[in-house]
Amino acid sequence: MLANNTHQLFGRYIQNAKITIGQCNNFDDIKIRLSDFYRALRNSEWFKYINDNEYNSLLSINKKDLPPNKSLDLKFYLTKQLLESLINTLSPSDYYIYFLDYIDLRGQRKIPIGIMKIFLNSTRTPEYPAVDSLIIQPGIQSCGCLFIEEAVNYSHLNNQKENLKLSVAANALLDVYSKMGFIPYNNLGGMVLTPKNREGWAFSQPLEKYFFIQKR
Repeated sequence: MLANNTHQLFGRYIQNAKITIGQCNNFDDIKIRLSDFYRALRNSEWFKYINDNEYNSLLSINKKDLPPNKSLDLKFYLTKQLLESLINTLSPSDYYIYFLDYIDLRGQRKIPIGIMKIFLNSTRTPEYPAVDSLIIQPGIQSCGCLFIEEAVNYSHLNNQKENLKLSVAANALLDVYSKMGFIPYNNLGGMVLTPKNREGWAFSQPLEKYFFIQKR
Protein backbone atom coordinates (compact mmCIF):
# COMPACT_ATOMS: atom_id res chain seq x y z
CA MET A 1 0.00 0.00 0.00
CA LEU A 2 2.82 2.34 0.90
CA ALA A 3 4.62 1.71 -2.39
CA ASN A 4 1.41 2.25 -4.36
CA ASN A 5 0.87 5.59 -2.64
CA THR A 6 4.40 6.63 -3.55
CA HIS A 7 3.98 5.72 -7.21
CA GLN A 8 0.75 7.73 -7.30
CA LEU A 9 2.43 10.69 -5.61
CA PHE A 10 5.39 10.79 -7.96
CA GLY A 11 3.16 10.00 -10.92
CA ARG A 12 1.44 13.34 -10.30
CA TYR A 13 4.81 15.06 -10.15
CA ILE A 14 6.15 13.45 -13.32
CA GLN A 15 3.12 14.49 -15.38
CA ASN A 16 4.30 18.10 -15.06
CA ALA A 17 7.99 17.56 -14.56
CA LYS A 18 11.14 15.94 -15.83
CA ILE A 19 13.73 13.80 -14.08
CA THR A 20 17.28 15.12 -14.39
CA ILE A 21 20.60 13.72 -13.19
CA GLY A 22 23.70 15.85 -13.01
CA GLN A 23 27.11 15.98 -11.40
CA CYS A 24 27.34 18.35 -8.45
CA ASN A 25 30.74 19.90 -7.72
CA ASN A 26 29.74 22.39 -5.02
CA PHE A 27 30.17 20.79 -1.61
CA ASP A 28 27.80 23.19 0.15
CA ASP A 29 25.13 22.45 -2.44
CA ILE A 30 25.65 18.71 -1.93
CA LYS A 31 25.06 19.12 1.81
CA ILE A 32 21.90 21.15 1.22
CA ARG A 33 20.46 18.71 -1.31
CA LEU A 34 21.30 15.73 0.87
CA SER A 35 19.57 17.38 3.83
CA ASP A 36 16.54 18.11 1.63
CA PHE A 37 16.43 14.48 0.57
CA TYR A 38 16.65 13.24 4.16
CA ARG A 39 14.07 15.74 5.41
CA ALA A 40 11.60 14.72 2.71
CA LEU A 41 11.86 11.09 3.79
CA ARG A 42 11.81 11.85 7.51
CA ASN A 43 8.67 13.97 7.20
CA SER A 44 6.83 11.27 5.26
CA GLU A 45 5.39 7.98 6.47
CA TRP A 46 8.48 6.13 5.22
CA PHE A 47 10.58 6.38 8.37
CA LYS A 48 7.88 5.04 10.66
CA TYR A 49 7.29 2.15 8.29
CA ILE A 50 11.04 1.43 8.08
CA ASN A 51 11.49 1.54 11.86
CA ASP A 52 8.51 -0.76 12.40
CA ASN A 53 10.05 -3.34 10.04
CA GLU A 54 13.72 -2.88 10.92
CA TYR A 55 14.22 -6.25 12.63
CA ASN A 56 12.78 -8.26 9.75
CA SER A 57 14.82 -6.23 7.27
CA LEU A 58 18.03 -7.03 9.14
CA LEU A 59 17.21 -10.73 8.87
CA SER A 60 16.89 -10.34 5.09
CA ILE A 61 20.25 -8.70 4.35
CA ASN A 62 22.18 -11.92 3.68
CA LYS A 63 19.39 -13.66 1.77
CA LYS A 64 19.54 -13.74 -2.03
CA ASP A 65 15.98 -14.72 -2.88
CA LEU A 66 13.27 -12.66 -1.22
CA PRO A 67 9.53 -12.42 -1.90
CA PRO A 68 8.50 -9.02 -3.33
CA ASN A 69 7.21 -7.62 -0.04
CA LYS A 70 10.41 -8.55 1.85
CA SER A 71 12.56 -7.20 -0.96
CA LEU A 72 10.72 -3.88 -0.83
CA ASP A 73 11.03 -3.68 2.96
CA LEU A 74 14.78 -4.30 2.66
CA LYS A 75 15.07 -1.56 0.04
CA PHE A 76 13.34 0.91 2.37
CA TYR A 77 15.60 -0.07 5.28
CA LEU A 78 18.82 0.22 3.24
CA THR A 79 17.76 3.61 1.88
CA LYS A 80 17.47 5.01 5.39
CA GLN A 81 20.70 3.40 6.63
CA LEU A 82 22.79 4.46 3.63
CA LEU A 83 21.40 7.99 3.67
CA GLU A 84 22.15 8.48 7.36
CA SER A 85 25.64 7.01 6.91
CA LEU A 86 26.36 9.35 4.00
CA ILE A 87 25.18 12.40 5.96
CA ASN A 88 27.34 11.45 8.96
CA THR A 89 30.50 10.88 6.90
CA LEU A 90 30.15 13.67 4.33
CA SER A 91 33.31 15.75 4.01
CA PRO A 92 35.15 17.59 1.22
CA SER A 93 37.50 15.31 -0.71
CA ASP A 94 39.15 15.23 -4.12
CA TYR A 95 38.57 11.48 -4.21
CA TYR A 96 34.77 11.65 -4.40
CA ILE A 97 32.30 13.04 -6.89
CA TYR A 98 28.52 13.24 -6.52
CA PHE A 99 25.60 12.95 -8.89
CA LEU A 100 22.14 14.18 -7.87
CA ASP A 101 18.76 13.17 -9.28
CA TYR A 102 15.81 15.57 -9.24
CA ILE A 103 12.23 15.81 -10.26
CA ASP A 104 12.11 19.30 -11.78
CA LEU A 105 8.64 20.84 -11.45
CA ARG A 106 9.00 23.17 -14.43
CA GLY A 107 11.03 25.76 -12.56
CA GLN A 108 8.80 25.76 -9.47
CA ARG A 109 11.06 23.59 -7.32
CA LYS A 110 13.40 20.62 -7.54
CA ILE A 111 12.60 17.54 -5.49
CA PRO A 112 15.72 15.40 -4.80
CA ILE A 113 14.98 11.71 -5.35
CA GLY A 114 18.44 10.17 -5.47
CA ILE A 115 22.17 10.61 -4.95
CA MET A 116 25.24 8.68 -6.11
CA LYS A 117 28.71 8.98 -4.58
CA ILE A 118 31.66 7.72 -6.63
CA PHE A 119 35.12 7.00 -5.26
CA LEU A 120 38.00 7.95 -7.55
CA ASN A 121 41.18 5.99 -7.00
CA SER A 122 44.48 7.83 -6.92
CA THR A 123 46.32 8.13 -10.22
CA ARG A 124 48.97 5.80 -8.84
CA THR A 125 46.44 2.99 -8.63
CA PRO A 126 45.13 1.65 -11.96
CA GLU A 127 41.67 0.94 -10.63
CA TYR A 128 38.20 1.74 -11.96
CA PRO A 129 35.87 4.30 -10.36
CA ALA A 130 33.74 2.68 -7.67
CA VAL A 131 30.15 3.47 -6.73
CA ASP A 132 30.47 4.13 -3.01
CA SER A 133 26.79 4.95 -2.40
CA LEU A 134 23.68 4.82 -4.57
CA ILE A 135 20.56 5.98 -2.75
CA ILE A 136 17.17 6.41 -4.38
CA GLN A 137 13.81 7.49 -2.99
CA PRO A 138 11.89 4.32 -1.99
CA GLY A 139 9.16 3.51 -4.47
CA ILE A 140 10.91 5.14 -7.43
CA GLN A 141 11.79 2.68 -10.18
CA SER A 142 14.39 2.69 -12.99
CA CYS A 143 16.48 5.59 -11.66
CA GLY A 144 19.27 3.19 -10.70
CA CYS A 145 19.94 2.45 -14.38
CA LEU A 146 20.19 6.17 -15.11
CA PHE A 147 22.72 6.67 -12.34
CA ILE A 148 24.83 3.73 -13.54
CA GLU A 149 24.77 5.18 -17.06
CA GLU A 150 26.13 8.46 -15.66
CA ALA A 151 28.89 6.61 -13.79
CA VAL A 152 29.86 4.56 -16.86
CA ASN A 153 30.07 7.68 -19.02
CA TYR A 154 32.11 9.48 -16.38
CA SER A 155 34.55 6.56 -16.48
CA HIS A 156 34.58 6.72 -20.29
CA LEU A 157 35.23 10.47 -20.45
CA ASN A 158 38.03 10.21 -17.90
CA ASN A 159 39.91 7.49 -19.80
CA GLN A 160 39.13 4.70 -17.37
CA LYS A 161 37.82 2.33 -20.04
CA GLU A 162 34.15 2.83 -19.12
CA ASN A 163 34.55 0.22 -16.39
CA LEU A 164 32.91 0.52 -13.00
CA LYS A 165 33.02 -1.24 -9.64
CA LEU A 166 30.67 -1.43 -6.68
CA SER A 167 29.91 -3.47 -3.58
CA VAL A 168 26.30 -4.42 -2.92
CA ALA A 169 24.80 -3.55 0.45
CA ALA A 170 22.77 -6.78 0.59
CA ASN A 171 22.86 -10.14 -1.19
CA ALA A 172 19.37 -9.56 -2.57
CA LEU A 173 20.84 -6.78 -4.74
CA LEU A 174 23.25 -9.10 -6.56
CA ASP A 175 20.56 -10.02 -9.07
CA VAL A 176 19.55 -6.38 -9.55
CA TYR A 177 23.05 -5.39 -10.63
CA SER A 178 23.60 -8.61 -12.59
CA LYS A 179 20.73 -7.53 -14.83
CA MET A 180 22.69 -4.34 -15.55
CA GLY A 181 25.73 -6.35 -16.62
CA PHE A 182 27.75 -6.42 -13.40
CA ILE A 183 29.58 -9.64 -12.54
CA PRO A 184 30.97 -10.66 -9.11
CA TYR A 185 34.73 -10.54 -8.63
CA ASN A 186 34.88 -11.68 -4.99
CA ASN A 187 32.70 -13.28 -2.30
CA LEU A 188 32.16 -10.02 -0.42
CA GLY A 189 29.60 -8.44 -2.73
CA GLY A 190 32.15 -6.82 -5.03
CA MET A 191 30.98 -6.51 -8.65
CA VAL A 192 32.48 -5.04 -11.81
CA LEU A 193 30.91 -3.79 -15.04
CA THR A 194 32.67 -3.68 -18.42
CA PRO A 195 29.89 -2.31 -20.66
CA LYS A 196 31.87 -2.77 -23.86
CA ASN A 197 31.65 -6.55 -23.38
CA ARG A 198 28.21 -6.85 -21.78
CA GLU A 199 24.86 -7.44 -23.42
CA GLY A 200 22.38 -4.64 -22.82
CA TRP A 201 24.85 -1.80 -23.27
CA ALA A 202 25.31 0.22 -26.45
CA PHE A 203 27.69 3.02 -27.39
CA SER A 204 26.52 6.00 -29.46
CA GLN A 205 29.34 7.32 -31.62
CA PRO A 206 27.60 10.67 -32.38
CA LEU A 207 26.91 11.32 -28.69
CA GLU A 208 30.09 9.67 -27.39
CA LYS A 209 28.02 8.03 -24.65
CA TYR A 210 27.02 4.61 -23.38
CA PHE A 211 23.37 3.71 -22.87
CA PHE A 212 21.76 0.84 -21.01
CA ILE A 213 19.23 -0.38 -23.56
CA GLN A 214 17.57 -3.30 -21.81
CA LYS A 215 14.06 -2.77 -20.54
CA ARG A 216 14.10 -0.73 -17.34
